[in-house]
Amino acid sequence: MSKSKSVTGRFRGDPSFPLEEPPEPEPDAEEGVEVESFREIHRLANTIIDIDHDVAVIPKGAFMADAAHQIIKNKAYDGLSYAAAGDLRSYLHFRKAESPLAVAALEKPGLPSAEAVFDQITNDKPKGAWNVNYDSSSSSAYLRSTYWPGYFMYQTIGCGEYGGVYFGNGQPNRDLAFAL
Repeated sequence: MSKSKSVTGRFRGDPSFPLEEPPEPEPDAEEGVEVESFREIHRLANTIIDIDHDVAVIPKGAFMADAAHQIIKNKAYDGLSYAAAGDLRSYLHFRKAESPLAVAALEKPGLPSAEAVFDQITNDKPKGAWNVNYDSSSSSAYLRSTYWPGYFMYQTIGCGEYGGVYFGNGQPNRDLAFAL
């Protein structure tokens, strides 16, 4: 992943484009075994992993931890209310817990609360990395990432329907802290 972060600029659109010189083969390596160089396809895969880590978001209550501390879909989830859908505290990262509170909740015996096992998006740095708005009919709330421009998540109010998608150029807004 460090190679991926060291390459800047836009993607070329050629997955086979080499981003580094091919490495020299090891002296004791098998003959005919070619060592693969770092190419744009590897950078793209790592960028997708980074984007998914940072912006995969679910509404609060959509998933929960069962008694065995496995994350499962909450079959009783019926959406967020109008007020909750417009509140950033109602959205959580859908990834392995990283915050000390969420990790502790998963390690503690017993049934953890649904909100305790996920990281809150309100804790993302810098503050202001997320925006939430309603559509013109006030039937859905839309969440956007200002760090990964092009990420969009929706939650239909009072309904269990939600989803997210990324239509960006693979470039994070590294100047976000200065823009806010």
